[in-house]
Amino acid sequence: VAGAIALLASASPGASVNEIYQALALTGKEVTYDDATLTERVDEQGQPLPEKLVFRLIQVDKAAFLLIASRADAMTLAATSDRGRVMGTTFRNLVGEDFATDPLTVYRALDVVGRSGMDGALSQLSPDRNTATAEATLALLGEIGRTVSARLGAVRQGGAGVTAAMDAPRQFAAAATVMADVTSGSSSLASLARLPGMEGGETGGWVRGFGQWLDRDATAERYGYRASGGGVIAGIDTIVGEGWRVGGFTAYGRSSTKTDGGLGEGTADLATLGVYGGYKKDRYHLDGSLSVGYGWSETDRVIALPGLLRTAKGETEGLTVQSRIALGATYDVSGWSVGPEAWVGYTGLQQKGYTETGAGSLNARVDELWLGEVGTGLGVTVGRGFDLGGPVLMPAVTLGMGYRSPTGDDSMTGVLGGTAAGAYNLDLARENELTFDPVVEAVLAVDGSTSAYASWRGRFGDGVADQAGTVGVRITW
Repeated sequence: VAGAIALLASASPGASVNEIYQALALTGKEVTYDDATLTERVDEQGQPLPEKLVFRLIQVDKAAFLLIASRADAMTLAATSDRGRVMGTTFRNLVGEDFATDPLTVYRALDVVGRSGMDGALSQLSPDRNTATAEATLALLGEIGRTVSARLGAVRQGGAGVTAAMDAPRQFAAAATVMADVTSGSSSLASLARLPGMEGGETGGWVRGFGQWLDRDATAERYGYRASGGGVIAGIDTIVGEGWRVGGFTAYGRSSTKTDGGLGEGTADLATLGVYGGYKKDRYHLDGSLSVGYGWSETDRVIALPGLLRTAKGETEGLTVQSRIALGATYDVSGWSVGPEAWVGYTGLQQKGYTETGAGSLNARVDELWLGEVGTGLGVTVGRGFDLGGPVLMPAVTLGMGYRSPTGDDSMTGVLGGTAAGAYNLDLARENELTFDPVVEAVLAVDGSTSAYASWRGRFGDGVADQAGTVGVRITW
C-alpha cells in the first residue's frame, strides 16, 4: 500500500493524467474488493500478483482519485464532491497518522471514514456477535445448576423400585434458555409424594445427556440469535445422616450460536465441578448446589462494508460460578402427587478481554466482561405412578413461571481498529424476563436399583422460545 501511494505521489509531478487514469483502470471500475474477486480480475488482465500486493491495487484506485483531482486542477470538483471531500480529508489524516503500514487501515482511512463510517462498522459489531456465546455458556451453566440442586427430593423419603424413578428427574434436566433452569421455576418428579414402604439406596450414581435449542428474537437494540447444543453431566451422592444427602458432580457442555443475518456465529464450551445436597423432613425438602467452572469460546464476526468483506475471529475464556437453593413440599391428592416448589439462583461468567484477528484494522478489541443472572421462580408438578407389573412408570407435568434479572456489566467496551477514534461503548440491552416454563417428563423404574428418565422442557416469553430434551439413567446401591 505504501508503495502504491508513494508511486503515484512521486510520479504525480511528472506524470500525465492519462498515466494516472491507467493506474485507476488497472483495478476496473466495478470490482468487488474481496481477495478472491480482485485476484481473479487481476488474473484476467494477465497480471497475476502475490496476495499481499492485491491491496495495492485497491489503494491505487483510491489514491488515483485524489491525485487525478489535483493533477487536473479539479479541486473545485473535489471540494463539491462528497467522495472527494471525504477522501481529501482522510488522505491528509492518512499521511499525518502514518497508517500506510496496514492495508486495511489505509482502506478504512480512504473509504470507510469519519464518524459515519465508524458508526457503520460499529453497527455490524453489535454486542450479540460477541456476547451470544457468553449467554449460551450461561444457559449451559444455569441448566447444570438447576439440575443438581433439585434432584434429591425422592431419595430422601425414597422407595425401592420407585425411588430411582422418583429421584431421576432431579439428577439432570434439559438445558433450556439463558439461565433457563435457574429461572424456570420448574419443579420435578423428585418433589412429588413418595409411595409408602419404599426405601432408597444409600448411594447413587447417575449420568444424563441433554440437547438445547435457544431462540432469541431481535429487538430495537439487538440482533436476534439462535443456539443449539448439548452436553453430559454425571454425579454421585450418598446419605450422610437422617434426612441428609450430599454429592458431587462434573459436567461438560457445548453450544453453537448464530446471529440473524448470517453476520456472526460462534461456539461456547463449559466444564464444571460442583457439590450439591439436600435435607428432607416429613413432606418438606430443601435443596442446594454450588459449582465453579471454566468456559472458552470462539466467535466469527463477518464484516460487510462497501468494497470490503472480512471475517474477524475471536477467542476468549473465562470462569463461571453458579448457586441455587430450592424449597418445596409434597402432597397426595386423591392418588395424584402434587409438588409445589420455589427457588432462587445465581449464575455468573467472567469473560476475559480479547482482540480479534483476521480483519486487519477492523479487528475489535473487547474488554473484560462480567455477565450475571439472578433468577427466581415458582412451579407445581403433578404426576402419578403406574405399576407395569414390575417396572413402575411415572409421568408428570410441571407448570412454572420464572423471572430473571441480569446483573454485571451493562455495556460492552473496547476499541475498533486499534485507535482512539474507534473506541466504542455498546449497550448490551439485557432485560428482565418473565417466562412460562412447562415441563413434560417420565421416569421408568426398571427395578429397585435402576431407572431411566426422559423429558421435554420449554421456556416461552417475549422474544424467547426455547426448548430442550434430556435422557439419562441412575443406579443406586
